Amino acid sequence: MYFTKTKCLLLIYSLISLSSCRPEEIEIPDGLDAQEEALLIAVNDFRAEGDNCGSGFNQTAPSVTWNFVLEEIARVHAQDMDDNDFFAHEGSDGSTVGIRAAELDYAFSTIGENIATGFTAVDAVMEGWINSSSHCELLLNDNFTEIGVARVNNVWVMVLAKPL
Repeated sequence: MYFTKTKCLLLIYSLISLSSCRPEEIEIPDGLDAQEEALLIAVNDFRAEGDNCGSGFNQTAPSVTWNFVLEEIARVHAQDMDDNDFFAHEGSDGSTVGIRAAELDYAFSTIGENIATGFTAVDAVMEGWINSSSHCELLLNDNFTEIGVARVNNVWVMVLAKPL
């Protein structure tokens, strides 16, 4: 194969440019507290870095944006679990994340939910979700474009979705 000096320099420049790629800047909306901001950053850093989630195939995903309706959907479920002393994806009234979204007029094409309990910090709950293959896969699902997370005491709910 024959390379001219110019082609070699272009190839080297391209490789340097690619190796210095950083995840896109994450827009932090007004109204997030420090914990919510840390979660948004942690989720998007994880999606940019990627993981194999135990499957052997490393997957990455584009960043997600914060959605305050999804946060409220998460808060409703976290409060329900905390108030009624249970831990499940199904609410005490039999509701699912899709039903809770519909009740708050959030129209979605796809939606998912991660729950956790007993964690006291963002890094700990993220580690818990990342170390669970099903939660990890949900974090890296590239169909999701929005996120909302709520914590009530040490009950955490993350709702990921793509709106219609």
